[in-house]
Amino acid sequence: MNKIEIKNLLKKSPIAMIVAGLLGAGIVSAMVLAVYTTMLGVGNVEQAVIFGNGDVEKTYTIGSSNAIAGNTYTQDYNLKNQSETTAPIKFITTQCIVGGGNCNTPEHIEEGVKTSYWSAVELENKNPDWNIIDDNTRATLTYELLSPTFNYEFEATGLDVNENYSLIYYADKPERFENWGGNNPGVLIAEFITDDEGNISEEGNKNLQMNLPTSPDWNATAEANYCDSDSYDLCRGAKIWLVPSSSYNDITKELNGWNPDTYLFETDLITYDDTDTDGVALYLGTGMLNFFVKNEFAVNLAPGEYKVKTEVIPVAELIAEL
Repeated sequence: MNKIEIKNLLKKSPIAMIVAGLLGAGIVSAMVLAVYTTMLGVGNVEQAVIFGNGDVEKTYTIGSSNAIAGNTYTQDYNLKNQSETTAPIKFITTQCIVGGGNCNTPEHIEEGVKTSYWSAVELENKNPDWNIIDDNTRATLTYELLSPTFNYEFEATGLDVNENYSLIYYADKPERFENWGGNNPGVLIAEFITDDEGNISEEGNKNLQMNLPTSPDWNATAEANYCDSDSYDLCRGAKIWLVPSSSYNDITKELNGWNPDTYLFETDLITYDDTDTDGVALYLGTGMLNFFVKNEFAVNLAPGEYKVKTEVIPVAELIAEL
């Protein structure tokens, strides 16, 4: 059969055309899509916790020139958590005398040198618009960030004379404007009596048996953002108030009335780690934590060059629980 006869056969026979088509399919591979679309994300990731100016390492000199044994020296710092997530962090301190052979030993503690980490918050009376009243009525709470007990120094002026006052952790409920009181869970930190001039100047400690803030306080949740609403440095954390003791029930841990004209309110939130609660882990919320390093030298400390190194590290096992 010649080519003309085959061509005529295909034209006259549909079956023949199908067979020819199948033979052609066997020669050419089938075209099947493996991927419809592709999305590729590329980004440079920055670490979450840094110093406030963006640095990740700083060096300071203890004392203006030479440090003197028996003295205490402080150095101001701040840490910024630029993520949207609370960051559990740990302070690792290594102390050594240069030439003593221990400067490369992590967490070595030199006898006669004590290093601790402190922060402070101002308490103020505020008007109904939540603006600070510019007068002489105010207080300052200075507290240790990480400790088995809540160690504090407290100064206040302009209060009623010879009156009892309570320093409290005021913990909000989610519906905080309708269901208020501060007992979520809340705690009494200290009680004071003002002197004949309406002042307080005391230091002490309290075993709170909890971190500040602590669950279920709404101010510790991701929904809290006081950086936007109140221009605070720390966006989430614990509220500390000073109230007349007559306004506070230390059993239920709540205010028994609302008399804001007699209260001193927080001007920033705080964070504190009770190291007996979950180990040494400070929960750093979004925003800026202002603090200072305190180095105390024993009066009988041997002369020499001393180094104090602090590393701020993430606590991985607690990050996994968030």
